[in-house]
Amino acid sequence: MTFSTLQRILLPVTLVIVLWTGSSNAKIPLHIGGFFPLNHSILSLDFLGPIAHDCLDSALLALEHVNENEDVLKDYELRMVVVNTENNEGLAIRKFVNLVTSGPQPMVMLLGDLTSKVTEHMAKSTVYWNLIQVSYGSHSAALATRKLYPLFFRTISSSLGFNFPRLKTILEFGWKRVAIIHSTMDNTFQMATERLHTLLSNANISILASETFSQDPTSRIKFLKDKDARIIIGNFYRPQSYLVFCEAYHIGMYGKDYVWMLYGHDPLNFDEITAEIEPEIGCTKEQIMEAAEGAWFVAWETMSIENKKTVGGIVYPRRYGNFRSLAASDLATPGPFAYDAIWAMALALNASIEDILPQRLENFTYDSSEMAEIIKGNMEKTNFFGVSGPVTFDTDGDRKGVLRIQQLRNGTEVLIGRYVAQSDLMEWQMSIEDIWYRSGGKPPSDKDITEERHEIRVISFVMFVVMTALATLGIAMSVGLLAFNIYYRNERLIKMSSPNLNNVIIIGCVLIYVMVSLLGIDRNILHYDSQLEVLCQIRMWILAFGFTLSFGAMFSKTWRVYTIFTNKTLQKRVIKDHRLLAMVVGMVGIDIVILTIWQAVDHLTLVITKDRPYESPYEENVIIIYELHHCLSEYSAYFTAAILVFKGLLLIFGAFITWQTRNVSIPALNDSKYIALCIYNVFIFSVIGVPLSFILSDNLDSGYAIIGGFILFCTTGTLCLLFIPKVRIIISIVRGYSPEKVGTGVKATTLINKTNTNHSINKRSSKTRTTYVDPSSTSVMEKRQSLTVPNSSDKCSVSSDVHSVDKRAPSHAPSQKMALLVSTDAANGGSAENIL
Repeated sequence: MTFSTLQRILLPVTLVIVLWTGSSNAKIPLHIGGFFPLNHSILSLDFLGPIAHDCLDSALLALEHVNENEDVLKDYELRMVVVNTENNEGLAIRKFVNLVTSGPQPMVMLLGDLTSKVTEHMAKSTVYWNLIQVSYGSHSAALATRKLYPLFFRTISSSLGFNFPRLKTILEFGWKRVAIIHSTMDNTFQMATERLHTLLSNANISILASETFSQDPTSRIKFLKDKDARIIIGNFYRPQSYLVFCEAYHIGMYGKDYVWMLYGHDPLNFDEITAEIEPEIGCTKEQIMEAAEGAWFVAWETMSIENKKTVGGIVYPRRYGNFRSLAASDLATPGPFAYDAIWAMALALNASIEDILPQRLENFTYDSSEMAEIIKGNMEKTNFFGVSGPVTFDTDGDRKGVLRIQQLRNGTEVLIGRYVAQSDLMEWQMSIEDIWYRSGGKPPSDKDITEERHEIRVISFVMFVVMTALATLGIAMSVGLLAFNIYYRNERLIKMSSPNLNNVIIIGCVLIYVMVSLLGIDRNILHYDSQLEVLCQIRMWILAFGFTLSFGAMFSKTWRVYTIFTNKTLQKRVIKDHRLLAMVVGMVGIDIVILTIWQAVDHLTLVITKDRPYESPYEENVIIIYELHHCLSEYSAYFTAAILVFKGLLLIFGAFITWQTRNVSIPALNDSKYIALCIYNVFIFSVIGVPLSFILSDNLDSGYAIIGGFILFCTTGTLCLLFIPKVRIIISIVRGYSPEKVGTGVKATTLINKTNTNHSINKRSSKTRTTYVDPSSTSVMEKRQSLTVPNSSDKCSVSSDVHSVDKRAPSHAPSQKMALLVSTDAANGGSAENIL
């Protein structure tokens, strides 16, 4: 045989290495085939190489321990032929065929492969050679089909096994509604999802939706959101998890009200989310971490945490140096499964020694179907504690292993529970309160159980009392001023200030004070809609009347001053109080017309609007929705605008006549300076208050305090500006001071002739001095003027109800100078009606 011929025979078994431990000639070698993807031609799958090498090292360690154990296969030496599959199913099948057809002797069992796609193809073929195959890393749900893979076992739990801890968790926390989403990139997830459907249906768990995605999960996540899914089971790998959590972040599908239960053997690694790939994902690293916080991951427990002695004599495997060095990523590789697979094979072979008598293990051939069935039966009976925990198999050859339940906290997966498949028990590693630390120590609901609590937003009673107290003080002050005005109505100062109109001003202010108190009455005091609707009408009428009475009367008496002192013809004019009161009545009539039409056509009704909902700070799952009651009608904006336009024109009229009479220097007659301040206050606070009333319409206490405060300030300011100076002067006069000393302004006229003690005037004539006041200078021009009294019986009166302006004023007086004639009636306490 030439070298080339030998090469052709041996070459098909490429990279097949016969490895054995021990060299005792007394032991009979038994060969098993070991399949590992030790390297890969595709760069993206290079990570499989290190994992496969870890598994190979673990298997070699197990072979060493088995061969050293005198109680297991004591007459045999277990050897392994290593085959590099390169994660290529075609290549793996070819090498498998070459191994069983051209190998040194028959393989009694097979170990491998790491990946499911290779294992599935091999497991369909091994039945034809009666070979038991044990995988250490293939978790595909498809391999759980016993009819297709009758001689297949695995020491790694099937991905179907992930469904059991999920179901246990769902049942334990009382969830009845769940949603499922899985990737179609791996058929493993498809079959696991189908089996999960069956488990959930049998447990009477409702599946809200079961969605799939290939690349972009955006639309599917939104659909789950629309379904109000709170408990979501996801089957997909790490790169797809970033896309899922990114979309969950965008639509708010995360937080204490959501539970994501995901495939966890491919743990999230947030460090790989760099600034370069963030735009591809659509979220930043921090956003994905925020959305993933609290998510649950179900993964294999590759290394047992129990302090037990294993079949290989290892105590507490996590502290065993060999396995710490074999683990590539925090003991997450399936290396321990490869170790336990070797032990499972050895124990099954050892148990079959007596069962196959008179046959022996070394007599196994690929036609020994009976021996294969005996070995299979002993594999199904296998029960030992390995480095990965208890090892037993179900009727489908799947491992009944231990699964870890981990929760993502601050970017790190933390162990919160373990599922022991052998006993079908959940072992929580934390208290329920600690597990649900984000939701108050209680598991979240599987649906929106938020209670919508409707509460009527009302003005606080304290605020109402405070504002009503202030309004009451204003009313008390108004009553006091009204009493003062009536009591001193015969005093010269009060007569000249038009006491009748002053009374109207005070009454208008009282109505406005009442309006402030009425603004604070709502459902907190009145409990029926009909009562509140009547209150809406009353408020509107009182405010309109109050404003018109106070400012209408104020401007009317100023108009009388304006009319007299802008009279260029110097003709006598008679402007009595009843004429001015008629003007006020006319203004009120305009209000009545507008309000009556409003009342008849589109009266105000009680409209309920809802404020935006917000979470109760005191109770979980309680949403407070405040209801606000407003007085509105369909055309209320137009009627309100009409009233505001009328009031605005009234203020403009008042501002005009106030400006025109600003130089009249008799304060007892002219309040233009104070009226100007009143107009200014009303204008400024209206400009501020009207927009605020709309802005603060939802904040009743603040709105009531600010708007009511503005009204109180303007009303009180008006009363104080108009009446306090008069009160001060009257008090001074009562104390004995002369009017001239306290500034009544009625000192421009000096009585020339007093014929007797009762101030009678000579029947023919009397002389007075007329003073011309020049506003632009301090000079005073005086001229004697005769006034003829038509009837000698009219004592103490030049004209009982008119203010006379003589035509014989000096022709040289400038037009801008105002001739003020104060008659003897003024000197003797005449009223403004008579003087003007």
